[in-house]
Amino acid sequence: NGNKLHCLDVLNAICSVILGNIKETDPLKKLHNHIDERSQKKFPVRITMQTITTTLMIRKETKAATTIQKAFRKWKLRRALKVNTKRLEWQSTSSSRNSYSSLCSSSPR
Repeated sequence: NGNKLHCLDVLNAICSVILGNIKETDPLKKLHNHIDERSQKKFPVRITMQTITTTLMIRKETKAATTIQKAFRKWKLRRALKVNTKRLEWQSTSSSRNSYSSLCSSSPR
């Protein structure tokens, strides 16, 4: 449950990585069934444990969160740049208006 791992699950994963893809023959199937039976007798709690999350699911969730965070940061930066650009444009137009009006008021009529 949650982030708990059973030692047999880890052992099975290590064996599958080391052995790789092998043909499942009858003796291998019998050995696998025998190991499962013995492990169920030794670890009855393992039967009641349910797999809620896997490392693959956790990786996908982490990748999705990273992608969302990166997109949000880019959006926030673009928005800040857009606001600053508009502010600069407004300041430049208002300063040019002020300079124009000062020129108009200072000219003799």
